[in-house]
Order: sequence, then structure tokens, then C-alpha cells
Amino acid sequence: MLAILYDRIRPDERMLFERAEALGIPFKKVYVPALRMVLGERPKELEGVTVALERCVSQTRGLAVARYLTALGIPVVNRPEVMETCGDKWATSAALERHGLPQPRTALLTDAEEALKLMEEWGYPVVLKPVIGSWGRLLAKITDREAAEAILEHKEVLGGFQHQLLYLQEYVRKPGRDIR
Repeated sequence: MLAILYDRIRPDERMLFERAEALGIPFKKVYVPALRMVLGERPKELEGVTVALERCVSQTRGLAVARYLTALGIPVVNRPEVMETCGDKWATSAALERHGLPQPRTALLTDAEEALKLMEEWGYPVVLKPVIGSWGRLLAKITDREAAEAILEHKEVLGGFQHQLLYLQEYVRKPGRDIR
């Protein structure tokens, strides 16, 4: 039986539920925030489950439940290792590079002065992104050195190890639509 793991029902999850029903695929809806993940124990919500589809909005929650089900021997789409790669922009960029797939010029720096030097070498605009995150949160299109200095200073003041990782990409001019 298929388990569809979720933390919020969005239109995509509704479509998955409807399609599984229409195709006669036996499935359970498993609300992850209510799931007690005790290692070595299979909760009643997972009785009869032979495979799971992870659909949590929260990357942290989704990865945790995927690891738990994997420990129980239940295959999960996507595997935790895939989720870890996709949840980290630097790991994703490295995987794309390893497989020869095109992407914007990308760099990771840990020093603001080195980041400024690289931005000057590449030319403006450049894009500074958090290594972890989605939906364009905390992304900055940097158009000149003054903006770069201000943004890098803000990141330094914010503290935390994630703000010390400076993930830079060349700016790609869009042909009137979003490119992801």
C-alpha cells in the first residue's frame, strides 16, 4: 500500500489523492506532524505501507520522515540522499557539474572580501542566495559594489553558519518568463 506523506494539503496533494483513487491504487494519507517517529517501531498509520511518497512542504520535516521510513525498511520517493542533495543549492550545483549539465556560473565563498573580488571579476549583476532555502527567500540580485557591501554586511551581522556561506551565481537575463 502507498502512503502519501504530507504536512499541508495543497492542490497538488488533492490531485494525487484523486488520481490514486481513480486508478484504484490503495493508499493512505499520512499527516506527518501527528506521526510519532519512534525508531524500531512502526506506528499504526504505517501498517500495511510498502512504499511512501513524501510531499511535505517543510524540507526539514520531509527529510526527517523519509529517514525514519527508510530506517523501517519502507522505500520513499524521493530517497533521503536525493532530498539532501536537492535541499542544498551547493550540493545540487556540484551534482549538476559532475554530470555535465549546464547551469549559471556558480561559486561558494566563505569570506566577504573574496566574494566582493569575485563579483567584481564577474561583473554585475550577480545573484547571492542562501545555500538552504526555496521560493526565492533571502535571494539578492546585486547590481553594484555598494549593494554588495551592504548585503554582505547584513549577512555578517545576522550571524549563523548559513549566512557565512556565500553562494553566488551569475545573473541570467530572463526571456520574459521565470527560468528554474
